[in-house]
Amino acid sequence: MLSARVVGRISSALFVLCGALVTVMAPSLPFQAGASRWGLVGIGLTAALTGAIIWFLPWDRWGRPATIWLVPVAMTLVACHNYFTGYDGFLYGLFFMVIFVWIGLGHPQGWSLACAPLLAVAYLLPLAFGGHHPAVALASAGYALPACVLVGETVSWVSNRLRRAEQALRSSEERFRSLVEESADVVVVLDTQGLVTFASASLERVLGYSPRDWVGQSPADCFHPADRDLLARRWEDMMRSPDTIARADVRMVAADGTWRWCALVLRNLLADPSIEAVVANFADITERVELEVQLRHQAFHDPLTNLANRALLADRIAHALARSERANEEVAIILFDLDSFKTINDSLGHSVGDRLLEMVADRLRANLRAGDTAARLGGDEFAVLVEGSDALGRGRTLAERLIEGLSAPLALPGREVVLRASFGLAAADPLHATSAEELLRNADVAMYRAKAAGKGGLAIFEAYMHAAALARLEVDAELRVAMAEGQFVLHYQPLVSLPEGRLQGVEALIRWNHPGRGLLGPAEFIKVAEETGLVVEIGQWVLDVACAQLAEWQAGGGPARVAVNVSARQLTSPGFVEAVARTLGSSGADPAGLTLELTESLLMADTAAAGSVLGALQRLGIRIALDDFGTGYSSLSYLHQFPIACLKIDKSFIDGLGALDGDASVVSGILGLASALHMAVVAEGVETAIQADLLADLGCEMAQGYFFGRPMPADELPRRWFLAPDDLNRLTPDETHRLSPSA
Repeated sequence: MLSARVVGRISSALFVLCGALVTVMAPSLPFQAGASRWGLVGIGLTAALTGAIIWFLPWDRWGRPATIWLVPVAMTLVACHNYFTGYDGFLYGLFFMVIFVWIGLGHPQGWSLACAPLLAVAYLLPLAFGGHHPAVALASAGYALPACVLVGETVSWVSNRLRRAEQALRSSEERFRSLVEESADVVVVLDTQGLVTFASASLERVLGYSPRDWVGQSPADCFHPADRDLLARRWEDMMRSPDTIARADVRMVAADGTWRWCALVLRNLLADPSIEAVVANFADITERVELEVQLRHQAFHDPLTNLANRALLADRIAHALARSERANEEVAIILFDLDSFKTINDSLGHSVGDRLLEMVADRLRANLRAGDTAARLGGDEFAVLVEGSDALGRGRTLAERLIEGLSAPLALPGREVVLRASFGLAAADPLHATSAEELLRNADVAMYRAKAAGKGGLAIFEAYMHAAALARLEVDAELRVAMAEGQFVLHYQPLVSLPEGRLQGVEALIRWNHPGRGLLGPAEFIKVAEETGLVVEIGQWVLDVACAQLAEWQAGGGPARVAVNVSARQLTSPGFVEAVARTLGSSGADPAGLTLELTESLLMADTAAAGSVLGALQRLGIRIALDDFGTGYSSLSYLHQFPIACLKIDKSFIDGLGALDGDASVVSGILGLASALHMAVVAEGVETAIQADLLADLGCEMAQGYFFGRPMPADELPRRWFLAPDDLNRLTPDETHRLSPSA
């Protein structure tokens, strides 16, 4: 709809034009009788003057409704014109119809009807005063009034419909522009040459460019060089047929020089007559891409050490094996874990353990060469993939370098820790390792072989190791069945005084009553139990049974002391001291009669943690014995540090007594050391009378071994061990022989 000012100016122009025409043409127009030529000139001048006044009126301030006052002015001038010219009603009714067309074009519906009374007055007065016949005047009015109103209302309805359609189109365009301008996505319109004809305002928000700067330019230089070939192919494919869509994730350089990932969508709308262009939409997806990269990294890397994880290592092994088949190169895998890491983790805390793993990973990286892949498989287990020529030899060199590198002390808060690690090395071969799973399995088998050989070393996989590993798995499964079905039993070996041979106590030794292989000693299964962790459960069972038997003997005159071996895993297991206390309480055994035997290597794995546990056990009243003394570190410092009450001389030193002078010297030295430290001494593995006599001569007060008695069930211990000295004196020679240990 036209503004009030425009309507006023158009009306002014029409008044001036019509007034000028009437004034100029009045002298030459034919007039009917009674007409006034100079009156018509006056009307023309009045119309022109009125138009001039209308031009300068403040229509913007008055608004559109004020323009309706032009209607009576126009009707008055037309009526005067008709009066002075003397034309009949049918002729000058056309002038009024023009006015009503103007009303319909410039005003809402209903205004034509409202102006009908004014039309009647302006129409009839000139007829009445002009001397026309009343019948002619009424007939003219009857024709003119409804015709003018009908024309005005019709024009108003049509113009209003057109105005509403125009407004809807304008609103739609404004909404579309608003959506484009406010959208987070950038909208760019391109011609067939790839030049920008339009760019939305969001371009500045996304990339920092002004849309005006892009118009008439090609955005090709904004794309990353590595993405331009891809984008060119997408453009060619899209331009081959109309209404085709092409998509690509590309990098675009922002105004500040940074690269942003954008999801680009191109659509060929050249065939659309309303567009005839290529429309490109793109949105910034940098955060999404960075998150995807981060998630992919997390999926294939260990979060603590940032090394590859098992999934990534397996994938790289598979690719390395595939390459090795084509290039005839070797593939090897190194697998290692930290010996006694669980002890460190449990005693110092998981945060310290995590820091230790990070430091190990750093040392591992420092020893790698380009092309090697290091991975953390979980816990304290690491792996290194080595590929290329002589991979096995280079893997061995790397493993030896890592053994040396890990042996250097690691500085932790408040302490230094020396690590040892067991390494397994395996190479791919067509018979025993053709997949990542098999190669890792073989390296794992070799690593456990290194552990079995004493830890802290390297073992290279050989075919026979796999069979041994399968046997170990079978033993593990059978051990669990044995534990569930009660196949374990305890045998007891006497500890006697020298030289009298009087019973001082017994050592509880576990036996496995295997349903297929008979009675098995601990050498057949304890290592497997240690490796699998089942030794903790088995050790607790031994402690429970031994304490119950000790309580029975203490109540009935049997041996007053029982020694029980404790494994490294059992000693470092959470709640071990509490478990021992519960066992003593439930069995009713006197804690003073219980001796727990540990090895030197167990104590030295973590001296702080071991000292804490042993101190708690001593406070319960339990004696601590150091088993296999002389075969481990044999450090005088820990003899002072730990509450050790007894040293047990290893059998390897007893075997040479009477044959090797050196062994006698070692035994004598141990006895002197124990005497100085006020510790008891037990000689293990005494098998001959000569060994027993020599030990007695050296001053050893207690011994055990086959010479005094083999390990046996509690109910088979000779009655001789349970008799007091006075009772022994009353035995007959036959009874004495029958009740002797060797009988």
